[in-house]
Amino acid sequence: MSGKAIKVSDFEIKDIEEILTNILKRKKNKREFKKGFFVTGMYFAGDNLMIDVKRNFESKVFTDILVLKYKIGYFNLFSGGFDTLLSLTAVNLIEEILEENKNGNSF
Repeated sequence: MSGKAIKVSDFEIKDIEEILTNILKRKKNKREFKKGFFVTGMYFAGDNLMIDVKRNFESKVFTDILVLKYKIGYFNLFSGGFDTLLSLTAVNLIEEILEENKNGNSF
């Protein structure tokens, strides 16, 4: 892990799947899900699922937004970097979250 800004490589696919599972189970996401990383919010922009993340490192706080691109099956950070392929499990979880949201269930 980098000691500076948040990078897309800081997130393994299992981390993404854990966040999505917790959203579906309506668990509070303002918890540490990975050493020093916290989810602080979630919202939709079209078919993209945006997840606010915060990283505490050596008394500094870094924030960014994970952008999960449902239609094309990739994720990235709002600040840039390489697109990373989502797992089929993650795409299915996003689809469930989108359906729940369309049915009026908020997260």
